[in-house]
Amino acid sequence: MVGKYVAGCFFVVIMLFASVCAEDNMELKLDKEVYKGLSEQMKITLTAPSLNKDIRTADMVVAKVTAENYSFGVNVFLIETGKNTGIFTGSVRFSSNTGNAAEKAIIVKDVAKLHVRYEGLTAEALWMPYNATIKFNADKYRGLGDSPKITLIDHDLNVQRNVVEEVQVLVKSTSDSKGIALKLVESAANSGEFTGYIKLTTGPSDSVKGSLRIKYDDEITVMYRDNINLNSSGKLCTAVAVWKPQTAVLKLSKDSFSGLNSKCKITVTDKDMNKRTDSIDTVDVKVTSDIDPGGVYVKLYETKADSGIFSADISFSTYSSNAARNTLKIAPKSDFKVLYNDEWNEMNKKNVPVEATAKFQLVEGVISTSAEEGSDLNGSITITVKDPDGDISNQKNTLPVNITSGSSSKGLTLWLVETGASSGSFRGTLYFSTRQVEDKDKRDVTLIVSQGDEIKITYNDTTVPEGKSLKISRTYTWSHQKAEIKLDKDSYSGYNSCANITIIDAEANRNPKSIDSVKVKISGDSMPEFTVTINETKADSGQFKGQVYFGRQESRTTNKLKVAAGDTFYVVYEDQGDYSFGAVETAAEWYPQNAELKLDRDSYYGNDAKVGITVKDWDMAANINEKDNITVFVGIAGNPPMLKLSLTETGKNTGIFTGTLAVNGTSSRYSNLRLKDGEVLEVKYTDEDNTEGISVERKASAVWRLKK
Repeated sequence: MVGKYVAGCFFVVIMLFASVCAEDNMELKLDKEVYKGLSEQMKITLTAPSLNKDIRTADMVVAKVTAENYSFGVNVFLIETGKNTGIFTGSVRFSSNTGNAAEKAIIVKDVAKLHVRYEGLTAEALWMPYNATIKFNADKYRGLGDSPKITLIDHDLNVQRNVVEEVQVLVKSTSDSKGIALKLVESAANSGEFTGYIKLTTGPSDSVKGSLRIKYDDEITVMYRDNINLNSSGKLCTAVAVWKPQTAVLKLSKDSFSGLNSKCKITVTDKDMNKRTDSIDTVDVKVTSDIDPGGVYVKLYETKADSGIFSADISFSTYSSNAARNTLKIAPKSDFKVLYNDEWNEMNKKNVPVEATAKFQLVEGVISTSAEEGSDLNGSITITVKDPDGDISNQKNTLPVNITSGSSSKGLTLWLVETGASSGSFRGTLYFSTRQVEDKDKRDVTLIVSQGDEIKITYNDTTVPEGKSLKISRTYTWSHQKAEIKLDKDSYSGYNSCANITIIDAEANRNPKSIDSVKVKISGDSMPEFTVTINETKADSGQFKGQVYFGRQESRTTNKLKVAAGDTFYVVYEDQGDYSFGAVETAAEWYPQNAELKLDRDSYYGNDAKVGITVKDWDMAANINEKDNITVFVGIAGNPPMLKLSLTETGKNTGIFTGTLAVNGTSSRYSNLRLKDGEVLEVKYTDEDNTEGISVERKASAVWRLKK
């Protein structure tokens, strides 16, 4: 119904759920034309700018709501949506037994025509009961562990707003015509959707536990009486499903298995064996092999309560079967079988055997090393044996290999350690020495060798597919490794800079548990030879690193070498091996560093502008363990310097010096230089040591402006 006031007259235009007053620009409308069920809410909106009496607060008006079967109706407060909006909203819910404005509820029965009135405006709609529906989540169920889910949708049951409500339905089976009362719970407040699960059992039904007795091929029926219904009062709603036992499924994780570290996962899916609800049930399987036909019984555990899925792992052994450890005895090559008794299947047959078969075989071990076969060895070698049969437990295991050389009559046995539990990969490090090793721990893993010795690594694999032991070998030649010496650069510049020295000599690695040291001889064109001790980078590495510094004067305590421009300096190392290749040496040139002077900008603006000055000059980093200072002179370009400024090294022995001054500044924190607009600031630094061999004045400049 739409009402319009024109010149004091009221004209009626048919409209289902809105009414408009053109003179006052008012409109009354509802959010729907038809409402179904008690869970619905009717939302009312009144647009009336003229009713916005107080622009500072949200105003309120009252609308009247009536239904055909409840003539008294209820008053509903419509609240302005915000300050000065002129839009007023409110809502009313539906009830089958209570009409109350405080609860915003109006009584409805059967199909009811609804009227909302405000002054001369009217909006209309219909309310009708909701036709309930009920259903199972499937039409067929298999096994006792299958719990049928029942869903009832009836918006007329939503009696209490914002409360999760409950309803009871009747569930029965062909075997139990009386059935049980099952409680369904609303999935969320005001949703009108109710769900519940029923448990199946071959024993007696139990309403308390929610369990229903069933037999083979039973029909399961759920019933609900819909008392508020569009078509008829008290309509019976039903849903039907069929139940049968589940035919068990037996699976193995693979068809074939290799190596004693492999595991076979056995899985049985049989929901009929879910005997106890909310508990972990078990089933038994029998596992046999062609070498052990008696086999063992293995207990499988339900993966989670009521899942009807059962699993366990079995392992393999060449010695014996063990039920306590789920271990099956096998031959080097074996067939094995898993047997399960299906107590009741979908065809209504009892105690049906179900089996699964697979193959197993041992694996031949493989030796690999960190060197290519036939190549020359030197300080050490990493040996790896991959043999899944060597893993005999779920923990890290060890495995022996025999190693011989021409200089070691007995050789040695090296025990390799498994890289991880059940990995089947075993690894260890073998060291070589031309003399007897003093350290006992390293002696057990060190082979005595001579130049040109043939090294043979042998693994005796007692578990191979052929069923016999097999010796697997790899052969190498040992030769002494010539020591290497390296510098980090080809040439160096700057006093107090340093050269990094690296020595690689596996023979100098005397003690695997501690950091060893070696000595190198340093000499130069401007000073005699002296000795520097450098240390191993870490225990057992065979790599040694150290530093030598360059200075104007020699200092043996700080490894400082006296140098002059164009000098060549030398580093000499004497090979430590018994089959020494003699001394190894390297050399590089040194020059003073040409200083660099920079400003942080090309131009500066405004009073109190900060000027950042940087000088790079290694030659002035005189104190290795302290920050040094240098001096620069600042003034106006073309004029004598006006002030001197001290720059400080950025860190210990960095050779980089920085400082800051202010132009026309007011703070005593910075040195201050007075400039006029357009004058050029100039910084000077005297570079005393450089490649030119004479003092050189370095300059940097920038213009200063009062404004940009």
